[in-house]
Amino acid sequence: MKSLARSLSGRLLFTFLTLTSLLWSANLKSAKVIEIRDASFTGAGVSADASLGVTNAPAEVPAYVQKCLVVVSLDGKQYSAIYPVDKHFKMTDLVEGQEVQARIDGNKLVLQRLDGKEMKAKIIPTQERP
Repeated sequence: MKSLARSLSGRLLFTFLTLTSLLWSANLKSAKVIEIRDASFTGAGVSADASLGVTNAPAEVPAYVQKCLVVVSLDGKQYSAIYPVDKHFKMTDLVEGQEVQARIDGNKLVLQRLDGKEMKAKIIPTQERP
């Protein structure tokens, strides 16, 4: 009897979690990629000295930070955000004109990656193209 109750509660929990994840992803809508471009920059320097195994190096070495600007059209409005580029998201994952799943979460633009996971970035003012 106890194993039947555990099995039933486990199934109910699984069903609840599945429905919850479906409802959560139901907030995502189809959005069109308007623009994607490199937004990388050279950031603050990091210390480099002999203790790090670097000889004759300057006191600071600039750090290169890879990012990309993504502009999407969602519900008739354009939203821009800058996302970090890493092993999970590359600029080549998106192309202009492509449909992606997206949603607005407060002041964040949420995009669904190719692997189905979501990535968030703060919405920034959209700059007009020349």
